[in-house]
Amino acid sequence: MFLYIFKCNYKCTIYGKLKIFAAIISVGFIVSCTKFLEVDAPNDKLESSNAFQDSVSASSTLTGIYSKLMEGNNGFMGYKSVLPALEADELIYTGSNNTLLEYLNNNIQVNNSMVSAIWTEMYGNIYRCNSTIEGVTKSNGISPSAKTKLKAEALFIRAFCYFYLVNNFGPVPLILETTYPNSAQASRSDVQEVYKQIISDLVTAKAGLPDVYPTLDRARPNKWAATALLSRSYLYTKDYSSAESEASSIIQRTDLYNINPDLNLVFKKESSETIWQLAPVTSIFNSFDGALFIGSSGNIPPYVLTPELYNAFSSGDKRKSFWIASQVIGANTYYYPNKYKVKSGSAGSIIEYEIVFRLSEQYLIRAEARAMQNKLIGANSASSDINAVRFRAGLNDITATTQEAILLVLEAEKRCEYFAEWGHRWLDIKRWPSIANAGSSRADDILAPVKGSNWQATDVLYPIPADQIRLNGNLTQNDGYTK
Repeated sequence: MFLYIFKCNYKCTIYGKLKIFAAIISVGFIVSCTKFLEVDAPNDKLESSNAFQDSVSASSTLTGIYSKLMEGNNGFMGYKSVLPALEADELIYTGSNNTLLEYLNNNIQVNNSMVSAIWTEMYGNIYRCNSTIEGVTKSNGISPSAKTKLKAEALFIRAFCYFYLVNNFGPVPLILETTYPNSAQASRSDVQEVYKQIISDLVTAKAGLPDVYPTLDRARPNKWAATALLSRSYLYTKDYSSAESEASSIIQRTDLYNINPDLNLVFKKESSETIWQLAPVTSIFNSFDGALFIGSSGNIPPYVLTPELYNAFSSGDKRKSFWIASQVIGANTYYYPNKYKVKSGSAGSIIEYEIVFRLSEQYLIRAEARAMQNKLIGANSASSDINAVRFRAGLNDITATTQEAILLVLEAEKRCEYFAEWGHRWLDIKRWPSIANAGSSRADDILAPVKGSNWQATDVLYPIPADQIRLNGNLTQNDGYTK
């Protein structure tokens, strides 16, 4: 039996309150009137010239940025898989936290604390990247080659932050420097301009990053990490030829990357499928997803699969048995994501990192890009790429031959491969066009029937945080939200 939560358009049964994972690490901002995009420069801001006196100290500042990414427990990083899965048709929240229920019910308020935390977290990291770029550029103690690499890393992280900002909020302020007057009252740049900057940053980052990883654990990016986000960015902007080319360049590096045949090992920190991952900064848990999704013994899991998602897996799909776990409470069985196997950790027991990019995505990016170019069947086609991912799942090759049919198969394959992971399903159905109605999105096709009156077409974007609009008169609110 599946759990249906009240306030959702699913028929519901209330099972009571459940404690959810909560984080207490500060995102490092103090509200004041002199702000970077109406958010204080982070309290760890890189003001001292000592931070950039040589390549070692400058590299340490970048290490600090990666640590900050993994400290965002209550913002984007902590909930980057949970929130979009609730908004889409993947997960049901079983607790009573109103902030999270707003996501489940697609009724996010302009003062939602999670929305505000995501905004401040991402712009805080952008500030750190801009500060690093400026500091490295001005430094007299860093060699030209080291400067190129350090700036490339900062550009990569900045592009990463802007990618998720533009996909969550739509047009956003494009801040490329730390100067207060130019950032505090910045207007929103349109989506095309933001993507242009993302792609520019990633092209430069790819050229400046090394081919090999700086660290054995793949926690510092190499050129292929930048390429992974670049291929996705090209796909999202409908540059299908470039998306195919960039994805192919990664897939061809079989000396570095392979689709891991053992589904139990895909999310281990040594996985050969990982293109980029982030190391945990605490021994309390290994990954955010493991800490959030895995329930406590004897309790209903905090996030359970919707029947639609559970039933999307064919009976022979190995991902159903390896990546989904269950908890039996009384006569009821609750299914939850179990890609990551570790809920909590202890010193010396870190076996899973937060995986950001996996190789299988590149096959699916290339499959979509090829399908959109009518490279449908045979060798080097959309079908062959989809089959490469399905083979690992123990599934037969697809039989679809038309573009429409192959794109529907691709949609189903991405749903099963990337469920409850980094918002892939949510980002996809928002950008794909409706099958039934011109001018609408696939999200309208899929979510209107299951969300009912809770679903509005404007729900594809978050509201701009109300406090940011109050402080910056040049910011406008997204449609569908209180102005």
